[in-house]
Parts: sequence; C-alpha cells; structure tokens
Amino acid sequence: MRIKSYFWSIISLLILLTGNIKADNLPTIDHITSNNGLSHNTIRCMLQDTTGFLWFGSLNGLNRFDGIKIKTLNPENRIATSLSRGKIKELYNDSRGYIWVKTYSDIMHCYNPFTESFLKIYNNNAEQQATHNLYYEDKEKNIWLGSTSAGCMKISFAENKISSETFNNSKTDNSLPSNTVYDIFEDSKLNVWILGSKGIRYYSNNKLQKLKDQRTESRSFVKAYEISNKIYFISEAGIIEIYNLKTAKFEQSITAPGRIKVFKTALFGNAIIISTYNSGVYSVATKNEVAGKISMSETFLGERINGNAYLQKDQLGNLWIYNFSGNVWMLNPNNSKPVKLNLMPASLLLLIDEERYQFQGDKHGNVWISTYGNGLFCYNIKSNGLSHYSYSKNNNGLSSNYLLCIALDKNDNIWIGTESMGINKLSFSNRNVNLIYPDPQNLVRNGNVVRSFLEDRSGNIWVSTKAGSLYLYNPDFSQKKTIFENGYNIYGMQQDSKGSIWLATRGKGIVEFKNGNYSKPVYYQNSEKAGSLSNNNIFSVCVDRKGRIWAATFGSGLSVKTTAEGTEGFRTFFDHGEWTKYTRYVFEAHNGEIWLATSDGVIRFNPDKLLQNPKAFKHYTFSNEDENSLSNPEVRYIYQDSKKNIWLATAGGGINKFLGESEDGNGIFKAFKNPQGIANDNIMSLLEDGRGGFWVSTESGLNTFNPETGLFQYYKFSDDFTSNLFSEAAALKCKDGRMLWGSMNGFYTFNPKDLQNKNSEQNKVVLTGFFIYDLEAKIGKNSPLEKSIAYSDKIELKASDKVFHIEFSTMNFRDPKANQFMYILENFEKRWNISGSYNVATYRNVPPGKYIFKVKSVNSQGIWNDDETSLEIIIHPPFWLSKFAFIIYFILLVVAGYFAFKLVMKFNGLNNAVKVERQLTDYKLRFFTNISHEFRTPLTLIKGSVDTLNELRNKMSDPLQQVINDLDKNTTHMLRLIEQLLEFRKLQNNKQKLNLQLVDAVDFLKEIYTSFSNVAVKMNIEYRYLPSTEHIPVYFDKNKVDKIVFNLLSNAFKFTPRGGRITLVAEVDEKTEMLRISVSDNGIGIPKEKQNQLFSRFMQINFSSSGTGIGLSLVNEFSALHKGNVTFSENEGGGSVFTVEFPLNNNVYDKDDFVNEQFTISVEDKREVHNISDFIEPSSHDSLLNILPHMPLPGKKYKVLVIDDNDDIRDFLSEKLNPYFEIITAEDGNVGIEKSMSEDPDLIICDVMMPGLNGFELTRKLKDDFATCHIPVILLTAYISDEHNTEGIEAGADAYISKPFNMKHLMLQINKLLEKRERIHKHYAGNEPQTTSETEPQEIMPEKDSQFMKMIEDLLEQHLTNPEFSVDDFAAMTNTGRTLFFKKIKYLTGYSPNEYIRFRRMKKAAELLKTYKYNVSEVSYMVGINDPFYFSKCFKAQFGCSPSKYLNS
Repeated sequence: MRIKSYFWSIISLLILLTGNIKADNLPTIDHITSNNGLSHNTIRCMLQDTTGFLWFGSLNGLNRFDGIKIKTLNPENRIATSLSRGKIKELYNDSRGYIWVKTYSDIMHCYNPFTESFLKIYNNNAEQQATHNLYYEDKEKNIWLGSTSAGCMKISFAENKISSETFNNSKTDNSLPSNTVYDIFEDSKLNVWILGSKGIRYYSNNKLQKLKDQRTESRSFVKAYEISNKIYFISEAGIIEIYNLKTAKFEQSITAPGRIKVFKTALFGNAIIISTYNSGVYSVATKNEVAGKISMSETFLGERINGNAYLQKDQLGNLWIYNFSGNVWMLNPNNSKPVKLNLMPASLLLLIDEERYQFQGDKHGNVWISTYGNGLFCYNIKSNGLSHYSYSKNNNGLSSNYLLCIALDKNDNIWIGTESMGINKLSFSNRNVNLIYPDPQNLVRNGNVVRSFLEDRSGNIWVSTKAGSLYLYNPDFSQKKTIFENGYNIYGMQQDSKGSIWLATRGKGIVEFKNGNYSKPVYYQNSEKAGSLSNNNIFSVCVDRKGRIWAATFGSGLSVKTTAEGTEGFRTFFDHGEWTKYTRYVFEAHNGEIWLATSDGVIRFNPDKLLQNPKAFKHYTFSNEDENSLSNPEVRYIYQDSKKNIWLATAGGGINKFLGESEDGNGIFKAFKNPQGIANDNIMSLLEDGRGGFWVSTESGLNTFNPETGLFQYYKFSDDFTSNLFSEAAALKCKDGRMLWGSMNGFYTFNPKDLQNKNSEQNKVVLTGFFIYDLEAKIGKNSPLEKSIAYSDKIELKASDKVFHIEFSTMNFRDPKANQFMYILENFEKRWNISGSYNVATYRNVPPGKYIFKVKSVNSQGIWNDDETSLEIIIHPPFWLSKFAFIIYFILLVVAGYFAFKLVMKFNGLNNAVKVERQLTDYKLRFFTNISHEFRTPLTLIKGSVDTLNELRNKMSDPLQQVINDLDKNTTHMLRLIEQLLEFRKLQNNKQKLNLQLVDAVDFLKEIYTSFSNVAVKMNIEYRYLPSTEHIPVYFDKNKVDKIVFNLLSNAFKFTPRGGRITLVAEVDEKTEMLRISVSDNGIGIPKEKQNQLFSRFMQINFSSSGTGIGLSLVNEFSALHKGNVTFSENEGGGSVFTVEFPLNNNVYDKDDFVNEQFTISVEDKREVHNISDFIEPSSHDSLLNILPHMPLPGKKYKVLVIDDNDDIRDFLSEKLNPYFEIITAEDGNVGIEKSMSEDPDLIICDVMMPGLNGFELTRKLKDDFATCHIPVILLTAYISDEHNTEGIEAGADAYISKPFNMKHLMLQINKLLEKRERIHKHYAGNEPQTTSETEPQEIMPEKDSQFMKMIEDLLEQHLTNPEFSVDDFAAMTNTGRTLFFKKIKYLTGYSPNEYIRFRRMKKAAELLKTYKYNVSEVSYMVGINDPFYFSKCFKAQFGCSPSKYLNS
C-alpha cells in the first residue's frame, strides 16, 4: 500500500500544482490470461515478428496472438521436430522471419511461421539434445548456436534447404579448443569469432581457422567488441587483447588492476563497461588520448558499485546497472551525468531471490522498467520524471507486481509478462490529450463535472462546473483563475458583440457580465413583473445578430428579450406544448434562422417573423410512421458544419442530419447510429475538425465520425468510467483548432490533427485463420494450405469444401475491438460487406471457379485503407465436372455413338420394314375410305330408288315386296360396312370420340337381334336372345355399340354351320357394375395359335375370304373407348364365346362424351336445333307432297339450284324435286356461282366433293358476297366425319346432309329453310305489330342481311314523310345498285322496293290514325302522299277499308 500511495502522491502533486495531467500518463490497461486463451499465466519472454504477430513464451508452450485470438504450440507426440519442453525461456526472431525458441533446458527449436511447423535443424539425436545458451545471426543470415558443453553449431538456409555444421573439440583440423563457448561475434570483414574457455577461433572461407599469434591460446575469453577496425577480446581474468583487423596483428593488451573475474560486459559509446564478481564496475576507454584508461565506477557513477552488477542496454542506447540493492543507475550517451533510481524498497528485497529488471525504451523518450515485486516504472529522460504503475484490485491497474518480461509493439503498446497473472497491455491511445481537473484539490464528482465552455475575444477559456463554480484559464491552460465557487450552476455561455458575457444558469435565470466584468453581474430572473423571464431554469442562451437574447428554459418554452434596457422586456414562445416547453439548446444558423432543441423534436423559425406571428415556425419530431423523421424526439445539441449542414444530437437516436423538407412540409433527416459503429446512441454534442470529420461525445466515450462513409471510430482516453462519460452540450472548438470536451470528471483538451496524424497509419490486414466446416485447415499435402494463411496468396479447395471461414486481424493492438473491417469475394459478390469489428468472413455453397477474397480495415479517421489484403481462392469442380471427367465423357460418347450408330442402323432397317407395313396399312385404309366415299354416291341413287319403291309397295305383289325388302336390307348392310371402314379410319387417326346417351340395352339389342332373324331361319340355326331382366338402362354410343354387336353376330353367323346354335345374352354384374353382352356359337371355333391375335387389325381368324380383317379390331377399340373390354373364350361344346363389358356407372366418362339426340339444320352462329321426331315418325309413309312448304303465291314455285358434278345425282334430284320446285342445275362450283347470281334461286343444294371449286369453297363465296348471302345452302356429302361437318358449318352452310340421304329428310330441311324465309316476309308484310313471343327477323337471317334491313328501316323512318323520296334515292343511300337493291328487298320482304315503301307508309298512316289526333288529309301528308284520294286508294288496298272507316272502327 505504501508503494501505491507513493505513485498516487506523485500524480496528486502534479495535479495540485498545475490542475492538469497528460492523458498518456493514464494508460488503458488490459489483462490477458488463460481465460482469454493463454496456455499458461506465467510469461517469461515475448516478441513481435515482422508480420505483426505477438509471441509469448510461457511455462506451458508458445502462444501466438493476433489481437483477437491466441494460438498455442505445445510438445506433440510422434513429431520429432516439435517442442521438447513446454517451458519457454527465450525467443528470437531472425531476418528470415523464423522464430527461435529456447526452452528452460536450453534446447533450441526453430519455428517456421510460414508453414506453421518446427524445422528439422539437427542432423541427429545427439545434436538435438545438446544445450545451447547462445544465439547469434551473422550478416549472411546464418544462425550460430553456442553451448557451454557442446561447442557451437552453424545452421545455414539455402534454396529451402537446411544444413547444419557442428564445431567442437573433436581434435580435427576443423575443431574448437574447447566445448565451452562464451561468445560468438562477427567483425566487419565477415569473420565469425568463437570465444571459449580455451582460446579463440574464427570462421572464414567456410573453414574454422586458428590465429597465428598464440597469446590467446588456452585462455578463457568471454566477450568481444569491434571498435574502429579493432577487436577487443575480453578475457575472464579482465585482460583485454586488442586485435587490429587491418594489420591482422595483436596490439598491446589492457590489464585490469588487481585480480578480478569478469561478470558482465557492455559497450557504451567508445567505452567498454565491465562488471566483476564483487570487485566493482569499471570503464575502459578505447579512443582518443585516453585510450586504454581504466576508470572505476566512483568516477563515472559517483559511487562504488558493490556486488555482482548486471548491465543492460535499452533501445535508446542507455546503459542500466543494478546490483541487488534496489537501486539502478543509468548512463545516457547524450548526458554525462548518471541517473540513480531507487525501484525496490529494502523490505521487498528480502522477499525475492534476485532482482529481475528489464528495460524498454520507446520513441517518446521514456524507458519502461519492469521489476520483480514492485510493478512497472516509466522514466522520462527529458523531464527526469518517474511514474509508477502497480497492482490494483480494479481493472485500471496491473494484475501483478511480479513482472518477468516487457516488450514494445509497433503501435507503442507496452506488453508485460507476469508471474502467474498473465499479460498486461498498456495502451496510450492519445499521447497529445490533456485531462484538466477544474477542482484538483477536491477531486469530487460535482467539482469536476464540466457543464459548459466559452472562449472569449482574448482567447481565454471560461469553464463552468456542476458544483456551481466558474473558472477562467489562459489560452495554454498554464494559469487558472477562480471567478466564483459554489455559486450557481451554469449550463451555457455566450459573448455578444459588445463584449458582454451571458450565462445560462439553472435556478438563477440569466446572468450578464457587462463588458466581461464579472465583479458586477446583472441578473434576469422570473418575477411577478410583466415581461420578466418565464423560468429561472435556463439550459442555453443565444445572442442573435440583432442583439436579441434568446433563452431556452426547461419547462417554460423559449424566452426572448426584445428591449435593450432593463431586466424585463421578455416574450415567451412554445410554452404550452407538453414536451416542447422543455427546451434544451438554442442556436442561430448562418442564415439568421433560429433552431431550438426540445424534448419533442426541434423547432425552426425566422426570428423576425416569429415575433410578428407566433405561429410562424416549423416543428420536426419523431414519427414511427415516417422513416425520414427524427430518429428520437429528444434533441440535446444543434451544430452547423462548414458546409452549412445542420446536425442534431439526440438522446438515443444517434446523430441526425437535416436534409430539407418534404412536399408535405415534414423534415427529412438521415440518422447515423449504432449499426455504423458508434459506441453509444446517447449523443451529448459534436464538433467538426479541420478536415471535415466530426468528433462526437456520448455517454460512453468519444468517437470520430466520417460523414462520407458514415463510419465511427471509438476513442477511449481513460479507464475511469466518469472520465469517459461526457456532459451535455459541453464542447468547444477554439480558434486555433483545439477542442475542449467536458466530462463527469474533468475536461479534455487536444488538437485533432495531432491525434489524427498520430493514428492515421494504414492498418494492413493480416489473414489469421482458415477453417473448413469449423475445422481449422492444417498445412500439408491433403490440405488446401501449402503454407500459413497469413502468408498465402492462393488456396485451392475441393468441391466438397462447401463452407469455409476466413479470419483476419489488423495487428493494431491498441483496441482490437475498435478495428473495423470490410471484405468481398470478387466474382461471387458484387458489394463489399461491412462487418464492423467482427473479424470472420463465412461463405457457403460457393460454386466452382476462381475468386479473389479482399479485406481491408478503417483507420482512425474512418477512412477505408487502400492497401487491401487479397487471397486467390480456386474451388475445383467435382470429379464429374472436371476436365478429366469430360475427357472420359467424350470417350464414352464416342463409344456410345459407335454402338448407337450400329443400333440405329439396325433399328433403321426395322423401322423401314415397319414404315412399309404402316404405309401398306395406310394405303389399305385410304383405299377403303375412298372406296367407301365413292360407294355413297351410287348408294344414294339405290337408296332413293328403294325408297320410291317402298312408297309404291302397297300396290305390289308379295314376292315383289319381298324383293324390295331384300334390297332395302342389303342396302342398309352395305351402308353399315362402309361406315365401319370410316370408323376404323378415325381410330387409326385417333379422332374417334363417344356420343353417349341413355339407352335401354334390352330393347336396343333386340332390334339388332331381330335384324338377323331371317338369316337364322334360312340357315336353320337355333337363334336365341336371353336378357337377364326386362330393362337395363345404360349410357353408350348407340352407333358404336351397334357395330360391336353387329360384328360379333355377323362373325357368329359366318362361322356357324347350318343347324347350329347362336345365343345373344345380356346380363348385369351387380358386383362390378358392368353390363355383360356375350355372343356364343357352336361353330368351327378359333385355332389356339391365332387366339392371341384375335383383335389385331387386318387379321382374318379363319380361312374365309369374305372378311376384311377389321371387324374384331373395331370391337376391341370401341369397347376400350367405352371404358370396357372384350374377351374371348372357347365354348364347351365347341365354337366361340365373345363377351363385351360396359360400365353401368356413367361417372367413369367425361362430360364431353355425353350428347343429346339432336341434329343441326342451320347455322350462322345462331343455329336452330330440332329433334328428328318432330318431323319424321318411324311409321310414317307420307309422300313428299305432304311435307312441301307453303308456296308464296298460287301457281308459283320456289326456285332451287342443284349443283353436283355427278350427272346421275343431279338428274335424280331434279326428277324428285321437279314436281314441287322450279329446278336449275349446274355441273360444277364455278357454274353454280354464275347461276346463283343470274337466276336468283330461293335455295341451293350443292355437293361437297366437286372438281375445281368444292362445296365448302362455294358456300364461303356465296356467304361472303352481299348479293347472295341471303340464299340458304344445303351441302350433300359423302364425308360423315365430325371435322367435315364442322368445316361445312363454319363455311356458312345452312344444312349438312350425309349420303346416302333420305328424300324425306332432304325435303324437311328444304321446308325448314323456306319457312324461315316466309317468317321474315311475314314479319315485314304484317299489318299489325308482332308479338313479343315471335322471333325477331335479325335472329333468323344472316348478319349482313340483318344489318342491311336495319339500315333500310332507319332510312325509311327518316324519309317516310318526303313525297319526293324515290326508289333510286333509296338505292343510292344504301350504296347498292338498283338491280341488287331490288333483289335484296324482294327476297327479304317479299315486296318490290316501291311496294315496300308504300306498305310502310300505309302502316305508319294506320298508326297515326289510331292516335285520333289527325284527320285523313293530315295523315296523308304526314306519310309523304300529297294526294289524299290516292292515299285512300292505297290504304283501302292495304287494309280492305277506307281510312275514314278505319278511323271510326
């Protein structure tokens, strides 16, 4: 405790005298222990390598530290080159970057950091076990190891090959006189001298050589120094032999007085300092006229040094001497006066075995001295000051007073190894920062809590504290004057243009020092007087450019003094808001606007306008619905930078930059806060430095802020919490660029350029670790790393290495947590990743390819360094995507291509055979299809003749009637065969579809059964029909099922001999819900070898030549189409049984499979659909005369144009229709077009298949031509497919009839079409209005005709009253010729144009007469007839009575 009080007494004295201390006397102390990864808490040695890694030698292995992570090296089993012992004694770093490790047993090891492995430097086990206490590197980078028992070794590194050579007393020409080596030394001529217990040898020209002069033989030499081309060999007995390198001869020796034994030696300037065993310390001069003079310590130290004195030199060239007395002496090469320091009290010397000092000089003129038992000392050579750092229970002290080693890194951090307490790091982040305590004698919180600053015109600094004190400092803070103490708490100060100083106080209102005279203050306070200050709690005061005083009160808004005289004259604003009345800071911007910080945002106004209109202001605050609003409502400080930007310091929302206003008048702000790296979002104040950067004070320290990058850099000036807790609005930038920052424990002053120049070094990033799936990648053959990741420029990964991590560090150990990183993987990422202080980059599922990983850090100014660290990463594709794999693929492809070619050739031959077979099949089907179409034309004639005979059969004899029946039956059978061929063609083209309807299967099958009854009787076959029930309702396609059953029965009758048996069975399987139809016979049966080909196309099962070979194939296809099946079995008594099954459940079918029993008789997109039963009764035998259409006029026939290239069909139709119609014929389509234009037929019957212009093309031409579009067209065709039917409808045909046709069916179609025309005539010819139930004519006429008639009606409506309106005018208005106009009107209305005009006038006249408003003459003129007599005549002809009688009726 006495030592600690000694330290603090020095600090306290410094504060009492000056009131300030340098911040670098208060370092930040961090502790690193085994909790942080150290392998042991006792650290004996340390060094920093050329890359920047710190190496710590402990009692349990070697530790590498990168500022964040510690990596440990320990002895390893089965690795001969690993550490032999874990206790590390000394560390050396050679010029190649290798780390040399000496263990406690003096075994030397060489660690290669590039490969992260120990090198094999020994030739055998004996060399490896030899102890070496001496390490030396010559100028050729050879390493020499000296031993007190095994001579020495020379280790050379050439072309990545290590070679070693041992020198000892082996009695050879190349041997040493003794195995005891005390020193190894290289002179300026590159001779390596080896000093031992029995003489000296030197190594030159790759050979160990002996001096010619024998004076050094058999004598013990401990040290050698070269001074001015002379080597001074110091013997153990204190005799110095001088060897001249130029003459290669010895000069006169220097002999020490008395009998001595040399303990330690050192070279100090041109003198050699020698300490002896209990014989004192003396100096030997080597130059000038005093060369060879020996001086005792009394001469150069001023006193005798007793005991065994140790000699150490620091990095500044100072020589330190100590002798277990607690004192140390320092000799400075620049100062002849020695320095004596007492570092160890006598009481402590009793507790330790020996003094263990280490001396480390830094570039600031300090020498750091570690002690074993009394902590750390810092001696400043310039000021002769001594600082003491010792153990403290708090974190701001050393962890132990027992220190074993000390080191200085490249960032001026002091590293101290302790005994059992790990490592202590002393960081001096800012050596140019002064911490000033306004009340140094009190050292209490309130006395040093700084609230505000002011720099007056003279450059003096005014400082107020929370204790109610006000101090005045001169510009360099060397003098301080107390204005008052324990007076009033000042929160803000400002000096006006007249020199008066205005103080904002808490509790005392505003205080004015007129003209700077603080002895006579003027008080402005709240009182009952009108115009007094609104509140005495003033947080800020501002004097605007017009001399008005603005006071921010805490609780009563903003007060402004508008009069120059008196203490009243205040007006108050913003005192009614719940939170805006709590104002904290008032500021005048460059444009004269006033900004006011409140607890509810910020208020902005023009002072002149506000004084005139209290509502003339803008209020910006926080809104969670507006991302551009303030980030926090409480604003503490307002600052305007050199670019006139406004910055706001908020309580919890970071810094906010004002960007302007939105269209709706709201403020637009950009927030900079914690994610960008700021230590704390509670901002106290901010200032701009001379480089455009910002300094920001928070509740957790000071930060620099770069507005361009948006990054913060943290500064920690002290380990004291209160010294890093800054005060609100307590910041000042002086005229000379210095900054003042008030904290809870004093205030800091510094010039930013001094700190930034000091800390603007480019922090080169070093890669420190590479992991694959969280396992660190080892260096080796099967690893992606060939050398350490820190020294690698390229790594190669396998495709399976899908997740990898890269660790990195800057080796800036001041505050590793403050380091910030940014990285990118080029060719994989497009933007840099800002990771902050997190030093790991992780990548997953990166595809194969070449990438460049780049990482860089930010410096103290928040600027990203340009010096990037890069690593090329190559990810190899998996084997199946590698080049070798593609070569294999190519070979396999060639082989496969060869075999494929052979196979293709083989299949090509088979395909050609199949194609030939398919073509033959297709030719067969086409032939049968074409034949079937050709058959339909003669069948039409035959069918027509048979129908004619059927009409006359009542007049025939019975045998003749039987002949007619046979003709009718065989015609029907032939038609079935033709349709069967066409159905088969559809199946082949996959165009077959179902037309399902509900059928009583029993009745349906009975009709088919009955059609074979006559055959059964003739062949004497027992023919039976056995239904399982009276009715079986089922959905199926009647046409297709008819073909199925007909084919099965036909085959049965074909192959059953006379007197045989055929049975048709229909039954229901309740379990499977299937209708089962079977046809069995006892005929010749089917050979077994052909049973598996039963349902193949063109397969004739038996030797009959009458079959086509497609019947059973159709049965199979139609059954499958019905979701059913057909099977074959042999009949027990011989013969065959064919069974077909159909589903009873109609849910198995699609909706499109169901149709109604309907047929289409007209189109034009508005089709009339009629049931056949409406026109034809099955039992009807009426002649065609009974279904003729009503003729328009007695004795006049409709004109029908028949177009067909077949003379027989044309003659047949002419013959059949001629009795009832006027027939015109045309032999092809082109002639038909001409006659339709010239003859003006009422209806056209046309064949489809014609040379030249076919029926479809003819129909399109007629329907597209306005002159003929009104003529109905009936198409007759041999095509029965749905596609052809659809094509006819789309062409515009009014009816589509397949050959052979029934004349009754044709006559019905003619009748319906002509009746449609008559309905149109009736509509336009009727004298009375049509009922709503009647069909509108537009719905049953073509669209062009409908539009034409609408135009006719509109024109008549417009010109009906015009007596001059003529037919020529009428036709001209319709843009048609007179002839076409007459034809159209006549066809559509039944009237000529004149008649229709007269008809419409009479009809209109009747409507007017019915209104009973006009007489006959008036109505006559109103309908365009000027002659009432003529009007009456026409009216009577139209309605059968005169107009007057019609009016009275």
